[in-house]
Amino acid sequence: MKYLKLILVFILFSSAIQAQVVFEIKGEVKNLPGITSALNNGDTIFLAVSKQKKTFHSVIKNNTFYIKGEIIEPDAGMLEFKGSGLKFFLDSSVYNTQLILKEISPGRYVYETAIQTNSRIHNTWHNFVNNQVALYQQKAHYLNKADSAINETSALAYKKKAAGIDSLIRNAYTKLAKDAPDNPATAYLLPAAPDFSYKNYIASYNELSFKIKSSIYGKELFEKLKLLKNLDNPTDLKLAADEQKAIPSINVVDTLGKVEQLNKKFYTRQRFTLIELWASWCGPCRLINIELRGKENEYAKKGLKIIGFSLDNGVSLWKKAIREDKIRWPQYSDLKATNSPLAKFLNLKEIPANILVDQQGNIVGRNIYGEQLEQFLKSNN
Repeated sequence: MKYLKLILVFILFSSAIQAQVVFEIKGEVKNLPGITSALNNGDTIFLAVSKQKKTFHSVIKNNTFYIKGEIIEPDAGMLEFKGSGLKFFLDSSVYNTQLILKEISPGRYVYETAIQTNSRIHNTWHNFVNNQVALYQQKAHYLNKADSAINETSALAYKKKAAGIDSLIRNAYTKLAKDAPDNPATAYLLPAAPDFSYKNYIASYNELSFKIKSSIYGKELFEKLKLLKNLDNPTDLKLAADEQKAIPSINVVDTLGKVEQLNKKFYTRQRFTLIELWASWCGPCRLINIELRGKENEYAKKGLKIIGFSLDNGVSLWKKAIREDKIRWPQYSDLKATNSPLAKFLNLKEIPANILVDQQGNIVGRNIYGEQLEQFLKSNN
């Protein structure tokens, strides 16, 4: 009888996990008069749901749009419009959304976005990301001061302050697991920690509730932790099936308009090439830029060259982001946004993302950041 009760509890719990999540996105588009390149009535807005590989859409009518959809469990989604995007964490909630066109300089426009929702999951994710953005901005401030310091003593002092911010950034992730163990946003966010590794985060994983461990992101988190555990014994590290292939030749331009081909000859110039896929409108991508700035020289000494591949579809905002983030490594793009052949080849669903390429042009790692990247380089010295 005891076993029967346990089985019934498990069945009921499994059913709860599979229950449908019904979300609603109510949107309003606020344009400036006479701007033909803006979103207009009749244009289509898409919502791509990350892990469940579902896409929803709505046609703008009377400057409004409405998307209602069902998914199996809470998941991250990206609203895609006019080469830009807006991220949600979707559960059974209503999301009131505004896309407000702003002129940022003469002839240059961008949509500012806002979401109002009572979703606990979305708000946990959103608040955490905003707090991390503030910390990364402080870190960038100190790195900028170090770059312009009048002597090495001053530079080291600023770098020490930047390192102090690093501690706050890392500690925020372990605190999140303690504070929100029953929130899928926690499992989603933990792998973004700059010091993410098995030894550093297996305890945080164990903090999570059984329900979250059984979710899409909980399972993915555990798989990543298992992979990182294998890095303690590099001979056990095996690439996923979709990583065991050569990257195709890609025609790109740099920020000066010079045509370059990313091909096998290009990759022979250095031991490993890290291609960081990003876009000017992607907030988390911009944080990665700050993180990489602090590691670029260290990685170069280990034979790793960083290059950026932008998924922007316009030059001005791409260049502006490079200037603002003080990016020093080479930057390339084909200015095709999500229609880029590279994005399609990688079946790219979200950014930031990266691929690690060896001298033969083979992909030897994907979405490898922070301590995972450092461990990989250490094991391949």
